[in-house]
Amino acid sequence: PAEGSTVRAKDFTIGWTPSVLGTSPQFVIKNALGRDIWSGAPDTATSSNSSTQGIFESVPLREALAKVQDDTRSPQLILETQTAAGATLRVHFSLISRDDERQVVDDVEQSDAKPGLLRYARREYAFTSHELWNDAAKEFDRAASAFPRSRELLTADLAIHEQIGDTERASALRSQLASLNTPSMK
Repeated sequence: PAEGSTVRAKDFTIGWTPSVLGTSPQFVIKNALGRDIWSGAPDTATSSNSSTQGIFESVPLREALAKVQDDTRSPQLILETQTAAGATLRVHFSLISRDDERQVVDDVEQSDAKPGLLRYARREYAFTSHELWNDAAKEFDRAASAFPRSRELLTADLAIHEQIGDTERASALRSQLASLNTPSMK
Protein backbone atom coordinates (compact mmCIF):
# COMPACT_ATOMS: atom_id res chain seq x y z
CA PRO A 1 0.00 0.00 0.00
CA ALA A 2 1.00 3.62 -0.46
CA GLU A 3 1.50 5.82 2.61
CA GLY A 4 -1.86 7.28 3.65
CA SER A 5 -3.82 5.20 1.16
CA THR A 6 -6.94 3.14 1.61
CA VAL A 7 -6.98 -0.47 0.45
CA ARG A 8 -9.45 -3.25 -0.19
CA ALA A 9 -8.79 -6.49 1.70
CA LYS A 10 -9.86 -8.66 -1.23
CA ASP A 11 -7.00 -7.58 -3.50
CA PHE A 12 -4.38 -6.44 -1.02
CA THR A 13 -0.85 -6.72 -2.40
CA ILE A 14 2.49 -5.73 -0.91
CA GLY A 15 4.97 -4.26 -3.35
CA TRP A 16 8.58 -3.38 -2.57
CA THR A 17 11.91 -2.62 -4.18
CA PRO A 18 14.13 -5.73 -3.83
CA SER A 19 17.30 -3.63 -3.91
CA VAL A 20 16.09 -1.94 -0.68
CA LEU A 21 14.42 -4.82 1.18
CA GLY A 22 16.04 -7.85 -0.41
CA THR A 23 14.11 -10.74 -1.95
CA SER A 24 12.67 -12.28 1.26
CA PRO A 25 11.60 -9.50 3.60
CA GLN A 26 9.47 -10.20 6.66
CA PHE A 27 6.27 -8.14 6.88
CA VAL A 28 4.09 -7.37 9.90
CA ILE A 29 0.72 -5.63 9.83
CA LYS A 30 -0.35 -3.98 13.07
CA ASN A 31 -3.45 -2.13 14.16
CA ALA A 32 -3.32 1.45 15.43
CA LEU A 33 -2.70 0.14 18.97
CA GLY A 34 0.42 -1.71 17.80
CA ARG A 35 -1.07 -5.21 18.04
CA ASP A 36 -0.01 -7.67 15.34
CA ILE A 37 -2.76 -8.63 12.93
CA TRP A 38 -0.63 -10.66 10.53
CA SER A 39 3.01 -11.44 9.82
CA GLY A 40 4.70 -13.36 7.05
CA ALA A 41 7.21 -13.41 4.25
CA PRO A 42 6.96 -13.94 0.49
CA ASP A 43 7.98 -17.59 0.70
CA THR A 44 4.84 -18.25 2.79
CA ALA A 45 2.46 -16.94 0.12
CA THR A 46 -0.29 -19.30 -0.89
CA SER A 47 -1.45 -17.52 -4.03
CA SER A 48 1.19 -15.50 -5.84
CA ASN A 49 4.73 -14.46 -5.10
CA SER A 50 7.31 -12.69 -7.18
CA SER A 51 10.06 -11.78 -4.75
CA THR A 52 12.45 -10.90 -7.57
CA GLN A 53 10.01 -8.18 -8.67
CA GLY A 54 8.93 -7.27 -5.15
CA ILE A 55 5.29 -8.38 -5.34
CA PHE A 56 3.59 -10.39 -2.59
CA GLU A 57 0.01 -11.62 -2.57
CA SER A 58 -1.28 -13.96 0.12
CA VAL A 59 -4.70 -15.48 0.71
CA PRO A 60 -4.14 -15.77 4.51
CA LEU A 61 -3.11 -12.11 4.60
CA ARG A 62 -6.24 -11.05 2.71
CA GLU A 63 -8.39 -13.21 5.00
CA ALA A 64 -6.82 -11.57 8.09
CA LEU A 65 -7.53 -8.12 6.65
CA ALA A 66 -11.11 -9.10 5.75
CA LYS A 67 -11.69 -10.16 9.38
CA VAL A 68 -10.40 -6.78 10.58
CA GLN A 69 -12.60 -5.08 7.97
CA ASP A 70 -15.63 -6.97 9.31
CA ASP A 71 -14.83 -6.02 12.92
CA THR A 72 -13.95 -2.35 12.49
CA ARG A 73 -15.03 0.59 10.35
CA SER A 74 -12.08 1.92 8.27
CA PRO A 75 -9.34 0.69 10.60
CA GLN A 76 -5.97 2.40 10.53
CA LEU A 77 -3.17 -0.10 10.00
CA ILE A 78 0.62 -0.11 9.83
CA LEU A 79 2.76 -2.28 7.58
CA GLU A 80 6.26 -2.78 9.02
CA THR A 81 9.37 -4.31 7.52
CA GLN A 82 13.15 -4.03 7.77
CA THR A 83 15.48 -2.76 5.06
CA ALA A 84 18.50 -4.84 4.10
CA ALA A 85 20.50 -2.33 6.18
CA GLY A 86 18.34 -3.02 9.25
CA ALA A 87 16.22 0.15 9.34
CA THR A 88 12.51 -0.22 10.13
CA LEU A 89 10.10 1.00 7.46
CA ARG A 90 6.48 1.77 8.30
CA VAL A 91 3.59 2.46 5.92
CA HIS A 92 0.34 3.76 7.43
CA PHE A 93 -2.85 2.87 5.57
CA SER A 94 -6.55 2.19 6.09
CA LEU A 95 -8.94 -0.55 5.08
CA ILE A 96 -11.99 0.69 3.24
CA SER A 97 -15.23 0.10 5.13
CA ARG A 98 -17.73 -2.40 3.71
CA ASP A 99 -20.23 0.45 3.09
CA ASP A 100 -17.66 2.57 1.24
CA GLU A 101 -16.53 -0.44 -0.76
CA ARG A 102 -20.13 -1.06 -1.89
CA GLN A 103 -20.36 2.62 -2.89
CA VAL A 104 -17.19 2.35 -4.98
CA VAL A 105 -18.52 -0.78 -6.72
CA ASP A 106 -21.82 1.00 -7.47
CA ASP A 107 -20.01 4.09 -8.79
CA VAL A 108 -17.75 2.00 -11.02
CA GLU A 109 -20.70 0.02 -12.38
CA GLN A 110 -22.57 3.25 -13.18
CA SER A 111 -19.45 4.60 -14.89
CA ASP A 112 -19.31 1.63 -17.22
CA ALA A 113 -22.39 2.93 -19.05
CA LYS A 114 -20.66 6.22 -19.90
CA PRO A 115 -18.90 6.78 -23.23
CA GLY A 116 -15.17 7.20 -23.85
CA LEU A 117 -13.13 9.45 -21.62
CA LEU A 118 -16.09 10.17 -19.32
CA ARG A 119 -16.14 6.49 -18.34
CA TYR A 120 -12.48 6.60 -17.27
CA ALA A 121 -12.85 9.94 -15.49
CA ARG A 122 -15.79 8.70 -13.43
CA ARG A 123 -14.04 5.45 -12.54
CA GLU A 124 -10.88 7.35 -11.55
CA TYR A 125 -12.98 9.64 -9.37
CA ALA A 126 -14.70 6.66 -7.68
CA PHE A 127 -11.28 5.35 -6.65
CA THR A 128 -9.50 8.61 -5.81
CA SER A 129 -12.40 9.96 -3.74
CA HIS A 130 -11.90 6.96 -1.42
CA GLU A 131 -8.08 7.19 -1.56
CA LEU A 132 -7.83 3.83 -3.32
CA TRP A 133 -4.62 4.97 -5.03
CA ASN A 134 -3.59 1.58 -6.44
CA ASP A 135 -7.01 1.05 -8.04
CA ALA A 136 -6.92 4.60 -9.37
CA ALA A 137 -3.48 3.96 -10.89
CA LYS A 138 -4.83 0.96 -12.80
CA GLU A 139 -7.69 3.08 -14.10
CA PHE A 140 -5.36 5.92 -15.13
CA ASP A 141 -3.28 3.30 -17.00
CA ARG A 142 -6.39 2.14 -18.88
CA ALA A 143 -7.29 5.72 -19.79
CA ALA A 144 -3.73 6.54 -20.89
CA SER A 145 -3.71 3.39 -23.00
CA ALA A 146 -6.96 4.42 -24.69
CA PHE A 147 -5.73 8.01 -25.21
CA PRO A 148 -1.91 7.64 -25.51
CA ARG A 149 -1.34 11.14 -26.92
CA SER A 150 -3.12 12.99 -24.12
CA ARG A 151 -0.51 14.92 -22.15
CA GLU A 152 -3.04 15.61 -19.40
CA LEU A 153 -3.86 11.92 -18.92
CA LEU A 154 -0.22 10.86 -19.07
CA THR A 155 0.70 13.55 -16.54
CA ALA A 156 -2.09 12.45 -14.19
CA ASP A 157 -1.06 8.81 -14.67
CA LEU A 158 2.54 9.74 -13.86
CA ALA A 159 1.49 11.60 -10.70
CA ILE A 160 -0.52 8.68 -9.32
CA HIS A 161 2.30 6.22 -10.00
CA GLU A 162 4.78 8.50 -8.26
CA GLN A 163 2.37 8.71 -5.32
CA ILE A 164 2.15 4.93 -4.95
CA GLY A 165 5.91 4.51 -5.43
CA ASP A 166 5.73 2.63 -8.74
CA THR A 167 9.04 3.95 -10.05
CA GLU A 168 9.19 1.58 -13.02
CA ARG A 169 5.83 2.70 -14.41
CA ALA A 170 6.59 6.35 -13.60
CA SER A 171 9.81 6.12 -15.60
CA ALA A 172 7.97 4.62 -18.58
CA LEU A 173 5.39 7.41 -18.42
CA ARG A 174 8.13 10.08 -18.30
CA SER A 175 9.60 8.55 -21.47
CA GLN A 176 6.20 8.47 -23.13
CA LEU A 177 5.62 12.13 -22.25
CA ALA A 178 9.08 13.07 -23.52
CA SER A 179 8.38 11.32 -26.83
CA LEU A 180 5.31 13.53 -27.28
CA ASN A 181 7.60 16.56 -27.01
CA THR A 182 10.13 15.23 -29.52
CA PRO A 183 9.34 15.94 -33.17
CA SER A 184 9.40 12.79 -35.26
CA MET A 185 11.65 12.42 -38.30
CA LYS A 186 9.76 11.85 -41.56
